[in-house]
Amino acid sequence: MKIIFICGSLEPGKDGVGDYTRRLAGELVDNGIGISILSINDKNVEGILYDVQDINNVKLNVVRLSSNLKYSDKFKIAKQYIDEYKPSWVSIQFVPYSFQRRGLPFSFIKELTKVRGSQKWHIMFHELWLGIHGKISFKELLIAYLQKKAIFQLVKNTSPKLITTTTEIYKRKLRCEGVKILPLFGNIPISESNKSFCDNNLITAVYFGTFSNDIKGFESQIKFINHISEVQGKKFHLIVIGRGGTYKYQSLEVVEEIVGKGCITDMGELSPSDISRALLKSDIGISRADAILFTKSGTTTAMLEHGLPVILRGKRPNNSALCNSFRSQILFYNDLITSLPQKNKPMAGVNKFSQKFLDFLHEVSLTTGTSH
Repeated sequence: MKIIFICGSLEPGKDGVGDYTRRLAGELVDNGIGISILSINDKNVEGILYDVQDINNVKLNVVRLSSNLKYSDKFKIAKQYIDEYKPSWVSIQFVPYSFQRRGLPFSFIKELTKVRGSQKWHIMFHELWLGIHGKISFKELLIAYLQKKAIFQLVKNTSPKLITTTTEIYKRKLRCEGVKILPLFGNIPISESNKSFCDNNLITAVYFGTFSNDIKGFESQIKFINHISEVQGKKFHLIVIGRGGTYKYQSLEVVEEIVGKGCITDMGELSPSDISRALLKSDIGISRADAILFTKSGTTTAMLEHGLPVILRGKRPNNSALCNSFRSQILFYNDLITSLPQKNKPMAGVNKFSQKFLDFLHEVSLTTGTSH
């Protein structure tokens, strides 16, 4: 079996879906699958770059097409490459903003018809349209309407044999027959040392990724952890990993108002191995996601895979909303507890879920009576 993945960008550490695609591809190569990756709207290259990327000592052939190229030109190159490679499957790793900066990828979808051939198509919907969950402005409502049209046009144009997504709410909104849930795995490989560290005088929380504009929700999470720290007679310490985004400093001011000065270590951007070591040293993770969408968050999944209990946004819903293998690690600020759950043994999900993806592909082949 041979697969070509299509995503937006393949700059390591700069694009979550690109990192996910590369890690999935590396695992599939280890399973004897032929893999190549096309990044079709790459902001980090000029023109065309034929490259080899390394993931866990697996070499991946990639073609990176600059976002500055016209889509008509990009797909001439893509068609030639796909025709020469002769894949069994083309897998689109879809996020609206990966393929067009305003999240309206109509040109991408139109040009896809040029690469249609005998290969089967798969779409992984990492995100759908705006407003799936939560309030949006009138302007965003118009964008959401167009994004929805684009997504259903994508499905119509490609007639995919397999559609997967990460969350139940996305599956319901797609309203396509046979959509399967393919849980996300974390993009941070667990450090080979695989040791947890403990300071009995501290509760160390970690915030990994971009801060949201939900400052009140973040404040509730900090107060929850700080209360447990006080009850336990321990100091609260916050580690911040990543660039943080627009709301970073406003959020960190909230932490200092509640906990006090000097309680934050801002580590900035780190290598995957350093991120893993920082997660292993922490006692609890703080997520910007809520119970509905946490399964689509790569940073949340990485914290959970590293064994951390993780506090989500909002109040605890009915447990039925948390049908997930990490259920025992999920916390909410309204939980009536005075100590944190014990950390779990770190456990990477990439092997498990790459095998699940392969199982889905094999099921389609058996159903359609086609060979790999």
